[in-house]
Amino acid sequence: MPEILEIDDEEAERMQQQAAKKKAEEEAEHAQALKDAERRRKVDDENKKQKAARAARVEEKKKQTAELMKKIGKVDLDDDDNPDFLFTMPKENKDVNVKDLGYKIFVDDVKGRGIRATRDFKVGNLVLKAEPFAYVIFDHMSEHVCHQCFNMVVRDRQGQPTSQLLRCSSCKFARYCSRECQKKAWPTHKKECMAIKRIAPRTASDEVRMVSQILWKQAERGDKRAKSEELCRVEELCDHLNDMSFEDVQKLEEQSKEIGDYFGYENLPDSDEYIDHLFGIVSCNGMSITDMRGLQYLGVAIHPTLNLINHDCNPNVVAVSCGPNIFVRAIKPIKEGEELFISYIDTSATSETRKQILKDQYYFDCGCKMCECGDKDELKSAYVMPKEDVPEKRSTYIEKNTDIMLKKIESSKKVQAWERVAAQAGGCLLQQENLFDDTHLKKLTILQTCSEVSAILNHYDDAAQYAERVLAAYEQIYPEYSTQIGMQAYRLGVHYWHLQRVEDAIKMLGRALKHLEITHGPEHGMYQDGLEMMKTCLQERQMDKATLMRIRVARERMGQGKEIDMANHIGNGPINWTSSNELSWKGKN
Repeated sequence: MPEILEIDDEEAERMQQQAAKKKAEEEAEHAQALKDAERRRKVDDENKKQKAARAARVEEKKKQTAELMKKIGKVDLDDDDNPDFLFTMPKENKDVNVKDLGYKIFVDDVKGRGIRATRDFKVGNLVLKAEPFAYVIFDHMSEHVCHQCFNMVVRDRQGQPTSQLLRCSSCKFARYCSRECQKKAWPTHKKECMAIKRIAPRTASDEVRMVSQILWKQAERGDKRAKSEELCRVEELCDHLNDMSFEDVQKLEEQSKEIGDYFGYENLPDSDEYIDHLFGIVSCNGMSITDMRGLQYLGVAIHPTLNLINHDCNPNVVAVSCGPNIFVRAIKPIKEGEELFISYIDTSATSETRKQILKDQYYFDCGCKMCECGDKDELKSAYVMPKEDVPEKRSTYIEKNTDIMLKKIESSKKVQAWERVAAQAGGCLLQQENLFDDTHLKKLTILQTCSEVSAILNHYDDAAQYAERVLAAYEQIYPEYSTQIGMQAYRLGVHYWHLQRVEDAIKMLGRALKHLEITHGPEHGMYQDGLEMMKTCLQERQMDKATLMRIRVARERMGQGKEIDMANHIGNGPINWTSSNELSWKGKN
C-alpha cells in the first residue's frame, strides 16, 4: 500500500489559504468576464441603433436628392461639381506667400498636379519640412515604440528589452516612455482611447484607425487649415478609386463598413462616398514614418502638400523621415521654376520592375528617362563573365536557389538563429561568386545579409569586407546622393572602428557625414550619431597601442554578453569580468 503522508496543521492551513485564494481569483476573473461581456453587449446594441439611425439619415437624403432631381430634370454637371482631383488646382490659401515658401502647386496637362520651386536651391538645402496631418503607429509596432516621442525600446543582442514602456491603463494599446510623453499625447489620444475600448477585444485595422484620425482632426479644426495643408487640403488629394482593381475596391469598401463600430456611427459623416474617398486617399498617399534615427518603420502618415510631389527614378530631392516629420532636401541644384521630384520606391530595382511596382501601388505608368532607356539595368543583372558564355541552365538554377534561400534566411531571422543565417547566406554566396557580379541584385542582397549577420556575430573583419563590396555596388547603381550610400558608408565606418582601424574609420565616417548632411541634414538623429562616433574615433587616435588593444578585447567580450568594470578597464590593471545579459559598460559607483 502507498504510504500516507502526514500533514501538520500549519501546512493544512497554508493549503486551505492557497485554495481559497485561487478560488477568489477565479471568481474575480469570472465576474470581470461577465462584466466585459455585458459592456460589449451594450456597446453592440448602441452601435446597431446608431447604425440604423445613420442609415435612415442617408436614405432620407437620397430621397430628397431624387425628388429634387425629378423636379429640375436632367442636369449636366460642370467639372467644378464633379472634379478630377488629379487635374484640379486645390483651393488657394491666401494666407501663404508661395515665393517665401519656396514652392508652389501647378497643373500639367499630362501628369496632373505637381510642386514647382519658386526660388533656387543648392545641393543639401532644406526645401520643405512636412508635418503630418494625421498619423498612426502600426499595430504590430505599438508595443515597441513611444507613441509620442517615437523612441524605440532598447534591446540587447539576444533581442531582450533593456527598457520598458508605460502602457495606457485605459485602452491597453498606446505606449509611452514617460509620464511626460503620456500627458503630451493625451489630447490627441483621448478619442482614439475611447474608440479602442469601444470595440475591445476586437482591434481595428491600421487603415480604419488612420481614417478615424483624419475625421477627428477635421472635426476639431473645421474650416481652419492645418500647417500641413498650407497648399492642399486632405480631402483634395486623389483617391484613385477608379484605377483600382476590383479586389482592392472591395477591400476598401469592407473597411469603410467597419469604421462605424470603431469611430462611432453618431459622429460618422453621412456620405458613404466621402468615407470611401478617405480610404482611397490613405491607400495611395500614406507615407511611412520612422523612429528618430530613420532606421525602423513605425507607422504611416498623411502629408497633404508633400503628397503632391511627383515621382522620378532619378529625383532632384530626397524625402527623409525623422519621427512623424519628413524633411525634403535638394540632392541636385534646382533652379526657380523647376519641378520637384522624389522617388516613391527603392530605385535599385530594374526599370521593368519599378514600372510594375509604380503601376500596382500608385496607378501610373512611369515615363522617366531612367525607365525609358533602361539605365543601369545591365549592371543590376551583370555576370562576371560574358553572358553568352554562361550556361542558361546554371544561371537559372542559381537564381531560383537564391530565391529559395532568401525565404529560408527570413525564417531564420524571425527566430534569431544567426549562426544558421550566416551558414545559409555564406553557402548561397559561394554559388554566386564565380557567376554574378557584385552589382547583380540577387548577389547584392546576399552580400548585405552576410555583412549584417557577421556584425551581429561580432565577426567584424568579415562584416567590413562584405560592407566594402556592398558600398562599391551601391555607388554604381544608385544616384550620387542617395540615402543608401550614406548609410552604408556609416555602417562600414563603424565596422572599421570595431576593428581598431581608426584612421580608416575616420575617413569613412567623414565621407558618410558629408553624405548624410546633404540627404538627412545636421539635425537628424543619424547624423548626430555619426558625429558622436567620429568624436570617439578622434579620441582613440590619441591613445597608445596597448590601450587600444585592451579596448578591442573589451568590445569582443561585450559581444559575448559580458559586463565590463570600467574603473579597472582604464589603466594597466587587470579587467574584472562578470556574467551579465546587459551589453553595457558600467563603472563603479
